[in-house]
Amino acid sequence: ELQPDLLLLDIDMPGVDGFEVCRRAKAHPCAQSLSVAFVTRYTDAEHEALAFDIGADDFIAKPFDSGVLQARVRRLIARKHDIDADLAAVRAHWQGLGNARVAEIVAAASDAIVVASHQGRIVMANRAACTMFGVPAGSAIGIALRQFLPALAEAEAGSAATRQTVRRADGSEFTVELVGSAVGAGRDRLHTCVLRDTRARDLEEAVARQRAEIDAARRATAAMVAFIAHEMGNSLNAVLGFSQLAGSDTASPLPAVQARRIEQIARAGLQLQALMRDVIDLNRLEAGKFRIEVDTVDPTPCVLKVCAELDPQAEQAGTRFLNDLPAQALHLRADARRLQQCVHNLVSNAIKYGRPDGCIAVAVRAQGAEVLIEVRDDGSGLSDEQLAHLFEPYNRLGREGGSSPGTGLGLLLTRELALAMGGKLEVESVVGAGSCFTLRFPSLAGPA
Repeated sequence: ELQPDLLLLDIDMPGVDGFEVCRRAKAHPCAQSLSVAFVTRYTDAEHEALAFDIGADDFIAKPFDSGVLQARVRRLIARKHDIDADLAAVRAHWQGLGNARVAEIVAAASDAIVVASHQGRIVMANRAACTMFGVPAGSAIGIALRQFLPALAEAEAGSAATRQTVRRADGSEFTVELVGSAVGAGRDRLHTCVLRDTRARDLEEAVARQRAEIDAARRATAAMVAFIAHEMGNSLNAVLGFSQLAGSDTASPLPAVQARRIEQIARAGLQLQALMRDVIDLNRLEAGKFRIEVDTVDPTPCVLKVCAELDPQAEQAGTRFLNDLPAQALHLRADARRLQQCVHNLVSNAIKYGRPDGCIAVAVRAQGAEVLIEVRDDGSGLSDEQLAHLFEPYNRLGREGGSSPGTGLGLLLTRELALAMGGKLEVESVVGAGSCFTLRFPSLAGPA
């Protein structure tokens, strides 16, 4: 209660000895710099050492000279005052430094910080607040806070975050998140508002919601496509099966006109079957459920097989193949069946869109650490605008009304299959000179 500068203690006292009093005094937060001197008849070295160990500043033996005692007391009190003055100076230094740092922190804070008086006028606004309000730095002082926060009520200046509308100096408005607090009373009452612009966060949340909706729609579409494909596949197999039986029935052959009609039915059925296969494959790729069985593959037999399969189609279109294949086997890592599907799509497109009396160059070659499969046609080529939309699903780049059948999925599926197998698809095209589609895969030195 007294907070003295100096405590003079005897050792032998009733109830509690001086050592315990010294320990308790030194343990008190308000007596950290208190000077303690023992005045005692116990002058042996053991007692003196214990006194200094527990924090004593002096040890005076009885009997003592009053003049010497007073001198020692004056010295201890003077030292106490010096220590207190040094501590006060240190505290003042760090307090001032802390206040300056706080001011710097508030000024540089990314959130807008505004302090208003009891009259509701701004007395402090950091740079972020001035930027938010659309006024020059420092010019918000003295302006009524409601001018920028028209819906703000004193009851809302609590600790919970609220949504508020900020009205900028130019009249534009947007929503922010506000946390308010108040200190003081009466004329000294200050209201502090911390404002956070949540537009970027709101946009991220909106994008996340949109992505979730798109993913949900994609999953629903994939499920629907799978169901429709299964149901249509059964009926389509029946159509194709009976058309093949009707066309190959030697016991009761169809008239020529009916046979041609049956061929048209079968051809349309095969096109529909290819479309369904492409749609299902694309949905599986997008859903991450597509199975790729990668192994060491020589692409040359794959190319030869595709060219042999499509040779009748090329002959009907008046197109011929020019194959440039290596004498020795080249090896890459891929799914052989899916690689053949990719080459089939590229060669089929080249037949459809090549020049009727032209040729299709199919090449397999090594280039550095890669194996390239090139399919080049001499057709009309693609413009820059068409190339920009080349891999959009169901987009046939303005050829929907042409005589060549197609779905607009083949190239997209080929690109995705190549990526899934660790390769990539590239295209070069010149209007009037044709196009070249290239599959690139990392090369293997030889068979595994």
